[in-house]
Amino acid sequence: MVVNAIKAGVAQVDITPPVGTPLAGNIYPRISSEVEYPLYVKSLVLSDGGKSIAIVSLDLLTISRKYVDEACELIYKETGIPRKYILISATHTHSGPYSISVFGGELNQSFMAKLPKQISSCVKEAYEELENAEIGFTSTVMSGITHNRRLLDENGSAWNSWLLSREKREKLKPAGPTDDELTILAIRSRNGSLKAIVFNYASHACVTGTTRKISADYPGAVAKYLSEKLGSDLITLFLPGACGDVNFNYELPLDKIAETIGSGILSAINRVKYTNICKLDAFLKEVTLPIRNLSELQWEEILLKWSNAIEIFKKEHEKIILERDEKIKTFALK
Repeated sequence: MVVNAIKAGVAQVDITPPVGTPLAGNIYPRISSEVEYPLYVKSLVLSDGGKSIAIVSLDLLTISRKYVDEACELIYKETGIPRKYILISATHTHSGPYSISVFGGELNQSFMAKLPKQISSCVKEAYEELENAEIGFTSTVMSGITHNRRLLDENGSAWNSWLLSREKREKLKPAGPTDDELTILAIRSRNGSLKAIVFNYASHACVTGTTRKISADYPGAVAKYLSEKLGSDLITLFLPGACGDVNFNYELPLDKIAETIGSGILSAINRVKYTNICKLDAFLKEVTLPIRNLSELQWEEILLKWSNAIEIFKKEHEKIILERDEKIKTFALK
């Protein structure tokens, strides 16, 4: 037996809700009318003979600690993989069901009640499919397709770029940078066929976020593009980068974004140097985040910049006031 010989298993479970489901990711709920790209739970399990880790990607806006904890408990019971070695991440698609109560929409409780079991089942399937594999890392630069959407006017006041005309946007300076690096983890079978690609990029998955389409957005479009090029058995997982104020350039349609990122990934993986030997480990630490201390609602600024959302902001402000003494506990993985 080779010490630290890598094995890998992958799986995916369709979690697409029915048409008619309200969609999160906008100020007001949108009632879905069609499916553009299905929503999935996707999992990659790696084992070095001593430890196993699970990486899970969810096509959702976000996922709260409650559901992560429930899923991790089930995963441990079914596979023996402890919480320390499980990463669960939402892709932040703006075209999925309400996985939290936010703005004008309420948590989709029936959808979320099923999710922990769907996650654990997906990980269990990947775990049971572990086979000898090779692993490799690489990165590339995807510049010129995103922008920092927080723009500063001549008075130093910040505007969201979608609230301005293209002419006005081009005259203002961004308040911060973009991150153009795209990182890639590639997994292939010993016969040389690709099993999984995990990619990380920093841009909001909100290209279809103003439509009524259920959609995995650009992560789903990239996954389809790569499957068409590399084979239908390939599973592509997306882990979002630090995309807080980063959007794609508005003139780029979804298929063009998928082609640009997908072709960049194809080019990059040609440079990957694979190994079948890798020691796995993880670091898990709980961190506490304070809730923003917003003492006064900025009425005048909201009326100027986003007048049709004033009632939504009022309700969110009231929620912050009630919760200002609470803390948000989450995990940081390294």
